[in-house]
Amino acid sequence: ASDRKDYVAWGFEKFYTDSYGVTYALFANGTASLVSYDTNLTEIVLGVDGYTLKEIPSSFFYNNDNLISIVIPEGVTKIGDSAFEECSYLTTVTLPSTLVEIQNNAFDWCNRLTSVELPENLTKIGEYAFYYCQAITDLTLPNSLIEIGGYAFYAVPLQLTYIPASVTTIGDYAFYNCTSLASVTI
Repeated sequence: ASDRKDYVAWGFEKFYTDSYGVTYALFANGTASLVSYDTNLTEIVLGVDGYTLKEIPSSFFYNNDNLISIVIPEGVTKIGDSAFEECSYLTTVTLPSTLVEIQNNAFDWCNRLTSVELPENLTKIGEYAFYYCQAITDLTLPNSLIEIGGYAFYAVPLQLTYIPASVTTIGDYAFYNCTSLASVTI
């Protein structure tokens, strides 16, 4: 979680803590930023009425062993590096249709993550993004996807993968050690 003093800037309005115990910095331009949260929460629905959350900051939920389920609101375009890395009990993530980029290590070692639907606007999956997510067996890559980073799906037991024609870059070992991978259609 971020230090509150980082948010005292031009356009800052106030801090707001929602019913889940998530604290946001609210800005005059209608945007919100995540500041902190109650690390004992098991389920979180992010968002503040009247404000747009644009990103999940790098390492924000890193290594939270209590988080099981999270809903990320419309308006979020980026999930930062290691945002959910090592959230070992995370099983369900609801992603918004506005999501464009999942950065490096975003869900690295979320080994119980079973339910994630990648949105149609997603263009980039960073390196190690779903590294060792050993409970994901089925995943549909969207037709908007351009880049799959190295080791992105390392040791993920995917059974069937279709790589859309839009993909121009597949990083080294992107599907390495995916021992359940039966077929790949390009």
